[in-house]
Amino acid sequence: MDSLNPAAGPVVYPRASGDLDSPRKPLRRALFFALGFLGAFAIGYYVYRYLDGKPLRSANTILSIFGLAILPAFWWADRGRHGRLTAVLTFVLATMTIAGVLTNMERHIFHDRRPMYWNAFHYILATKYFDEVGYLDLYRAAALADDEMNKVFQANNGTIRDMRLYKRVPIRRQIVEARRDGLKDRFTPERWEEFKRDLDSMLIKRSAKFWGGPINDRGFNPSPAWLVLHRPLLNVYPFHKEWGIKDLTDASSWMLLAVVVAFWWALGLRYALFATLWFTVYFGNYGKILGTYFGYDWFVYFAFFFALAAKGWWKSGAPFLAYSGMMRGFTGMAAFPAAFRWLWDAVRHRAIPRQGTGYLVAVGVCCVLLLGLGSMTQRGTGAWSEWIEKISVHSEHHPTGVKRIGLKYLFANEYTSGEWEDSHRVMKRRLKEMKPVYRAVSFTLIALTLLAAIRRDPLDATILFLPLVFFSLVISRYYLSVGVVLLAWRSLDRGHGLGQLASAMWVFAIPVFYYLYNPGVDTARRTWWWVNVMLLVYCVAVVANFLVRDAADLYRAAKLSGEAPEQSDDEDLAVAA
Repeated sequence: MDSLNPAAGPVVYPRASGDLDSPRKPLRRALFFALGFLGAFAIGYYVYRYLDGKPLRSANTILSIFGLAILPAFWWADRGRHGRLTAVLTFVLATMTIAGVLTNMERHIFHDRRPMYWNAFHYILATKYFDEVGYLDLYRAAALADDEMNKVFQANNGTIRDMRLYKRVPIRRQIVEARRDGLKDRFTPERWEEFKRDLDSMLIKRSAKFWGGPINDRGFNPSPAWLVLHRPLLNVYPFHKEWGIKDLTDASSWMLLAVVVAFWWALGLRYALFATLWFTVYFGNYGKILGTYFGYDWFVYFAFFFALAAKGWWKSGAPFLAYSGMMRGFTGMAAFPAAFRWLWDAVRHRAIPRQGTGYLVAVGVCCVLLLGLGSMTQRGTGAWSEWIEKISVHSEHHPTGVKRIGLKYLFANEYTSGEWEDSHRVMKRRLKEMKPVYRAVSFTLIALTLLAAIRRDPLDATILFLPLVFFSLVISRYYLSVGVVLLAWRSLDRGHGLGQLASAMWVFAIPVFYYLYNPGVDTARRTWWWVNVMLLVYCVAVVANFLVRDAADLYRAAKLSGEAPEQSDDEDLAVAA
């Protein structure tokens, strides 16, 4: 079987006589012992940490190392066709995956199902009251409402982010400006009291120190289509009650279970287990998986698209890709490599395959429908203009954050000391100086990625969207959750699967490095710089591998055509006759 994708069917490996045909029993016993010890140690460590009341984040270190170690064990077992060993490895992998899920659910399940109020503040309030606050005035409206209640935001005499200036300012100044601008007048009296009630139901759940974080964040970013879909529910649901917000966030979080089922159905149990393990131990997801209000719906629908595409049901997957892309933007880039591949076929053969035509048309139609849906607010099509403006400003400032993913982050990052605002200024200056170099490197790598896509099958071409995103955008850390598809590479090495094995091990090596590096406040930027270096190495290696293989195939084809025997004139006449 394929070392990472059993659903791909049997693979016949060239085999030599000797140990490959019949591995020595001592080696097999040693492998069983090592894996059993590793699994028992990891589970015991997890139980010990929980019973001792210590945080379980460090358990992810053990689980990441386990994922890295068991990959070559699967490869070795598949290469020797050891069915019993493969079954045992699958059982151990399933056990460790469950441990990974429990580790990351611990914060939510064992702490009274506590919702993530940072997420709820943005996604629930901004969605329900979008007609009044839009994309820019949630923080000002919240500060003004709180000033009429308990003044929680002002407890530390802190700051608030002015979304128009996109910088932190004194909170009292924002309250004065909100009154001067008549922000409260956008609400009806009943609507204003309802807004205050909903806000207060969240404020009383966390400390004043905590709330200094959300009001200094970077705003609400989902598209108008997302909020139009969710607003009818939020307008009637009593999430201000004690049980309301907990049930609401629980329901949206359990959608992730459907992803495991979809991957199992489309790509096999082993891939589903590896993908789930990586998703749960990935440091960008820690503490975020459960307790959010549809914080990962874009990921769920992208996973559905990928599962259907893996089955060859491209048109059926198109609505899911369109939804995911229109909600978060960057996942929509998954349509580009396959589209480029099909357009290349059209240029060469003057026809796009029926599969490609139906898929691209379906994606386009769904995007148009979602555009129309997003215009069904009081702001009409202006909601999209406001969103584009908001995202443009957000993208300009986003690379200067700490926990970012993207090639641009490598050019913007510079080790600094002192206050965060000083660091942002240094990074902006650095990025401005390096912009010509970044653009040249980015354009070159994007062009090479698209070039690598033209000779791929559509699924492999689609997976190339990850290098495409890395080379062109800067995304938040949890958006790299789509990295689970990196484990689906099927064609890096069609011989012994060494390329596939190396790529999957590199994917697990990234969280291993992160946890072992033990990042702190002083090392955060340096840690994320190295994480991006590892991602750059991976993306470049994948693209280069494809291009080298394509060049080798073209060279062999040219050599074979050049060595073909020439026909004599008599043979030409005979053929013509």
